[in-house]
Formats: sequence, C-alpha cells, structure tokens
Amino acid sequence: MEVKGNFINYGNYVDVHDNENVYLTVGEDVKVKKQPSRFPACRNYTQGVAILEHLKEKGFVEKNTEPKNFLWQMECTEERPDKVKPIVWLKTKQLLREMLEQWFGRLLQEQSLNKVKIESLCSQIFIDKQGNMIHLSKNKPYPSADSDDLKDFFATI
Repeated sequence: MEVKGNFINYGNYVDVHDNENVYLTVGEDVKVKKQPSRFPACRNYTQGVAILEHLKEKGFVEKNTEPKNFLWQMECTEERPDKVKPIVWLKTKQLLREMLEQWFGRLLQEQSLNKVKIESLCSQIFIDKQGNMIHLSKNKPYPSADSDDLKDFFATI
C-alpha cells in the first residue's frame, strides 16, 4: 500500500497528513481517521478576515489562501470548508511564531493556552512553500520590518 503525505513518528503511532485528512496509524494494521486540527477560538470572524487580508497583503501567506479554510482552522467560524487544506506560510518560522503569539496573546496571558500547544497545532495546520509541515523552532526574536509590522498591526485589532 502506498501512502502519500507527511509523517510524524510518535513512537507508538504515526500521524499521516495527506493534506485533506489526518490518520493515526496504531501498530501495523489499525488506521483511525481524525478530524483536521484547529486552533482554539480567540478572534472573531471580522478580526480573522482583517488579519488574513493583512497577511496576504504583506506576503506572509499566499494571496490565494481561501478565507473559509483559514478562518475555520483559526476557529473564527464554525463553517467548515468542503476540503480542509494546510495554510501555506511564506515567511520564516520565527515570524509564524510571532504571528501566532500575537493572535493568541490573550489566551497565553490567561494561561488557558500554552506555547507547547500552539507549536503542536502549528505543525498540523501550517506548511511552508515547499509543502513541508512547519515545526516551530525556539523563540529567537530577530528585529525586522516584518516583525514590527505584525506587532503594529495586531495592536490595532
């Protein structure tokens, strides 16, 4: 059997992402379909649309990123797209980390969400421009115009 997709080995099971579905393979024969991952709710629909448009305009995500898909995965809407696709992130992993920390700032501050959970979900939701799952690296703030842009924009939302 040929399986196409991205694999994450967790010891006793393997996550297989085929960009539409996520499967857990337990042992050698058992394959269980999981629902696609979503971040926890933090922003409303209007905020999500504004953030997506800004991310597109500034080249953080592809210009053809489908709003319905993005907003569902970021849990700004309950309207699930017909086909859930990973979000293509075009900038550095550090900028993705900064964007997510800005997005979920309130939840992080309240401690109802932690950075480990964000990192875990990120690898299931975002891919790079080569189609690889993104695993966030350690936080290494690096001054840049893009970093400043994210901070300034999220301050207005």
